[in-house]
Amino acid sequence: MDPQILGIIEKAVRDGLLSYSGQLLLIVLLGAGAGAFLGSYLKKKGEQQALKEDFDHLLQQVRLQTEATERIKSEVAKDLTHFTQRMERRSEFEQYVLQERYKLISEFACRLSRLMTDLNRSRRGIEVEGLFNQNEVVPLTGVFEDLAALSFQLSSKFHKFFLEHAQVALSFAKASTEDEHRKLEAQYLLNLIALSKMVNAEFGTEKVSW
Repeated sequence: MDPQILGIIEKAVRDGLLSYSGQLLLIVLLGAGAGAFLGSYLKKKGEQQALKEDFDHLLQQVRLQTEATERIKSEVAKDLTHFTQRMERRSEFEQYVLQERYKLISEFACRLSRLMTDLNRSRRGIEVEGLFNQNEVVPLTGVFEDLAALSFQLSSKFHKFFLEHAQVALSFAKASTEDEHRKLEAQYLLNLIALSKMVNAEFGTEKVSW
């Protein structure tokens, strides 16, 4: 208790204004009041401290969540960039493959058409330089060799088609009768129609406006 208050109480007792029992009662009352005040003060102080700690904890959680969110956003953006780049590279590669495939298909179609023309000329008695070497059809040998080397670039369906198309040309070269030649020529023309449909399905050539 405050020494000044105790002094006042002692003076009151000396002056006969307050009995000793009254002094004790006053001290008890004052002590109780001070204790209640102190308890209330400490409780309020504790609540404020707890509230501050809760707020600090919540603030720390928000800060951590914000950092985690920003980190996730950064990683997602980075992954999206890498994915986009991969797709662009893949698109460029696919475009290159399709362009090269189209060129090869056109080249093989032209080589076999030229070969069939030369075989027809030879069958009519016109000498075609470099067409035969004994029993070998020289340009056709080159076609078979290139088909074997370029099978992956052509794709399996076009590789299979040109192998069969080249076999028709080989059979035409070996045919000995007019009827055989007519049947093989008809088959060759049917193959060209089938090739046109395959090319359109693969490259959409009919949709291209010139």
